[in-house]
Amino acid sequence: MKMTFTKIWAFALILFSLFQGACGKGSSTPHPADEATLPEVNKALSLWIMTHRGQLPESALQLTNLPPLLGKPLPTPPPGKTMMIDPQIKQVIWTSAAK
Repeated sequence: MKMTFTKIWAFALILFSLFQGACGKGSSTPHPADEATLPEVNKALSLWIMTHRGQLPESALQLTNLPPLLGKPLPTPPPGKTMMIDPQIKQVIWTSAAK
């Protein structure tokens, strides 16, 4: 019985060390998870609207200092799209880039 426990413990330690190596922060390339998501940007927009008496910001860049986006860059738009605030629905949306 004691031998089985030792083998299980050793196996768990090996798995833990493998996951530690795979999840290390040594990579210098940014991960997409580090970017804000569109729902997070919209959450920040809702917070802005509540704290600015219903007024919309001039651009989504003004939202980056609010808690839902703090420390995260705005999401990268899909190819051919740009981010804008739709004043009618009060949401941040992707729209076709102006040429």
